[in-house]
Amino acid sequence: MISEAPGPLNFTMFLQLFGERFSGSDPEDAILNAFKLFDPENSGAVDCKQLKELIVGIGDRFDKKEVEQLFASAPVTKGKFDYKAYTHTLTHGEEELETN
Repeated sequence: MISEAPGPLNFTMFLQLFGERFSGSDPEDAILNAFKLFDPENSGAVDCKQLKELIVGIGDRFDKKEVEQLFASAPVTKGKFDYKAYTHTLTHGEEELETN
């Protein structure tokens, strides 16, 4: 899977590749379940500060520019990252989200 990445692998690229791998199942559910690990209240959102700490501190770490890019277009309300909306956009595209 990593060799299929068109460039350096970051969190967003990982999610896209991961989603493509699950052609027989629902990749949206798989991504949502990953985010739910950090959402004990099952609110559909995670604290932005906590998410930033995670993506710069573990795994294939984001650099400052990648964090800025993610949060520039991210669905954030009152300091919470709406991972349900973000996951929907990743798996279905922005246009479909806007028309629903």
